[in-house]
Amino acid sequence: LLPSRRPEGCRALVGAGAAKVLVERISNEPIELQATALEALRLLMAQPAGLEDCIREDALPSLLLRLESPAAEVRKQAALALAAFTAHTPEKIQAGAAALPPLLSMLASGDCSVTARCAASAALMSLTTETGCKRAAAEVGGAMVLS
Repeated sequence: LLPSRRPEGCRALVGAGAAKVLVERISNEPIELQATALEALRLLMAQPAGLEDCIREDALPSLLLRLESPAAEVRKQAALALAAFTAHTPEKIQAGAAALPPLLSMLASGDCSVTARCAASAALMSLTTETGCKRAAAEVGGAMVLS
């Protein structure tokens, strides 16, 4: 299921329409396979055409939903995929408000692995390069600290 980490392998899978299949399948896969599907999607998004395909296939709702999965590896892979998905400002704005609470929760959680926290940090860094998301992150983070 995982595409090659080599650019030509990812380009071939993008050309074959793998993004559409993965976006459709993530929601239907058993939890044990979701992390692998999310990792594959993230690898496809390393190619500009793969990212465009994921945007066109509306991958965001599936990524956001997986940020709150009961499986830690699924949350980690969803955060990494979200970091790749939000490379451009329109996607940052689209994801911002919905993505911030689960990402901040991952950072604050004592039961998340270091790699999961790093994944959440990567997604937050991607999101908060946009001013509105930066402001929202400060508000959400402040509210979480006060509660």
